[in-house]
Amino acid sequence: MKRLIKLLFLFSLIGVLAGGCELLRNSVKFNEDYSVTFTINASEDLEHDFIEQVITTNIQEILDDNGVSAEKLRSATLIEVRAEIESGSSEINFDKVVDGEVYLKLGTKSPLKVAWWDTSTGSGKTVAYLDHTSENLKDYILADTFSAGGWVELNKPTEGTSWVTVYLVFELDGKILGKA
Repeated sequence: MKRLIKLLFLFSLIGVLAGGCELLRNSVKFNEDYSVTFTINASEDLEHDFIEQVITTNIQEILDDNGVSAEKLRSATLIEVRAEIESGSSEINFDKVVDGEVYLKLGTKSPLKVAWWDTSTGSGKTVAYLDHTSENLKDYILADTFSAGGWVELNKPTEGTSWVTVYLVFELDGKILGKA
């Protein structure tokens, strides 16, 4: 009886492992990057809204290139949100940023906060890695377009125009076409 239970357990374990390997073999993960550039104009104001901008996903081409259909895309999650600042002034960096966030908006839905400034960016940095959501953003990626916007709060007024480019790196996970 004990031997029968051990054999059943062993065959069950082999079946589960074989099924898991089959799932992995039929899966594909790939990254897709999108970026948007926001302008911070010279101003005495400490809070600056980023004008919402449209991002085109080109998702069908991306999925086709990776052998995945829209129906078989399981998830799209942010794995990195990076901001880079540049200006005509050499003194511009993220030292002035006290707080801020980046949001995505799909159609008429309410904006979804997807990234926010970490207060420990570091002194003199022109590149900042933002904290971000781990939420599945598949609906945004599957849309032809979505919008990105946000705001920043500064600790002192800006003297010249600056540009903040935000890079959104998504990891897409799907099943390969033709696989069960």
